Amino acid sequence: MDFILQNWEYILIGILCIDKAVAMSSSSWDDLVWSACKKAIFKIVGK
Repeated sequence: MDFILQNWEYILIGILCIDKAVAMSSSSWDDLVWSACKKAIFKIVGK
């Protein structure tokens, strides 16, 4: 947990990069999988 608190900026940048890469891809299945993962991440974080 300490690692996440110290490096939250880099983790957020990584998540945003993955989000943009998935948005630019042509497959719809990866959009569905990424949306489910993103919802789980937001639920864990509390947003």
